[in-house]
Amino acid sequence: MFRKNDKLAAVKERIFTHKPSATNAQKLVIDQDINDLKAAEGNVRNKARELEKLLQKSDQALELLKKNKSSQSARIKLTIPLEIKLFEEQQFTLIRTVQQKLEFDIIQYTNDVMLQKMEYARYLELAFIYHTYEVCLEQEFRRHAAIKLLNHAKTKGQPIDAKTNIALLSGIPCKFAIETLNYYEDFFKNLHAIESIWPYAGREIRSAEVKLIYAAVPCTDMDNLALVIGDNKLNGYSKACADFEDKLSRYINANAFLKEYILRGDGLNANIHPYAYYHYKRLPQPNTSINFCEMVAIDAGHANAIQQIERRVSASQSRH
Repeated sequence: MFRKNDKLAAVKERIFTHKPSATNAQKLVIDQDINDLKAAEGNVRNKARELEKLLQKSDQALELLKKNKSSQSARIKLTIPLEIKLFEEQQFTLIRTVQQKLEFDIIQYTNDVMLQKMEYARYLELAFIYHTYEVCLEQEFRRHAAIKLLNHAKTKGQPIDAKTNIALLSGIPCKFAIETLNYYEDFFKNLHAIESIWPYAGREIRSAEVKLIYAAVPCTDMDNLALVIGDNKLNGYSKACADFEDKLSRYINANAFLKEYILRGDGLNANIHPYAYYHYKRLPQPNTSINFCEMVAIDAGHANAIQQIERRVSASQSRH
């Protein structure tokens, strides 16, 4: 009898005890989400404002590339309108590449408490120096490969269409565009600080220097080289790049001098630099001092951009 009454009591409890329906339970979850969103509104707005400020400073830094010594010199030397147009187009493309790299680093900065122990102006300066020289070397590799292919075509009596990638990359406008990014001296002078953030930056940059030398001098596979600097959407592009990197790796491993330079070399010592070994001269540096600490003012346009973000955030919250 005791067990029977126990079971009856349990049934009554299930029947008569009020419990929220599935619909009510779902509403409670939604209400909680709304409350959480409202509580986070200030954080979202502050994050958006912070990111906008940081990106604004990076834009100011990149604008200075268009005005540095190399840019001004290029515009004086390029007297043909088409060449000026090509220079500006290629410079814009390179600056956009730097900007994409910077924006990724800025987002990392806003999300990393350890990085934020470094003053933002200094962090931006190091990222700028690192990525401008990185992009400079990427394009300089392509330029030297194009020059080699152009000379090879001339030797074989093969015409080169002026609209081809080879003709554009090997031209003077491309050389001048690359010069505006050539902050090699700043990179190596700040290498210790840069590697405190990007540990393998020095090795990657020295590898890139050796890569362009290999394309300019020892590389003999012209067909492979043409594919590597061609359209990355073409069939065979990925395989060509893999083949090139394999040949480059084998060449470096067979050369103790290059191998040692990549691992521990001094990028500022011209006497023992691979460039000197291959009788190759560096492009000149822009020699433009950029004071990142001064880029803190918020102009009216920037303030308006922040207000627009705040309105979008508020509108998003009100919809919930």
